[in-house]
Amino acid sequence: MLTVVAMALGIGALSMTGTLTGLGVAPLLAGAASGALEVCLDAATARAERMGGRPLFQAVHAASPLSVIATAPLTGPARQSGPGIRVVLLLSAAALLGSVLPLLAPAAADRPDDRAHQGVRRLRTARVRDLAAAPQP
Repeated sequence: MLTVVAMALGIGALSMTGTLTGLGVAPLLAGAASGALEVCLDAATARAERMGGRPLFQAVHAASPLSVIATAPLTGPARQSGPGIRVVLLLSAAALLGSVLPLLAPAAADRPDDRAHQGVRRLRTARVRDLAAAPQP
């Protein structure tokens, strides 16, 4: 999540820059955050593959170029329609920030205390099922 925020800040800084130094620093920030995001996605994908037992790298690595291919043709017309490059970059940064909002509310299965409770519930359910299936005297 932090790498996405850093990337959005880099894009936002690029939209606001008016100096040569800013034009050098903002893309550097966005590019470094993009690289860090790729590393984070690789780590998360490897973890999901280990836990789920299915290959996911191809789908994850296809999503990034696919998003660029889908959105790149929209950038020129959006810029030419009137708002200008600054607005287009700020909207892109806002959309990027919006993509991490689901991460603010982690799934119940990812919380350690909930996993422990789920395990206890499973054991109780299995015990009740075993007792119900046992022959009655």
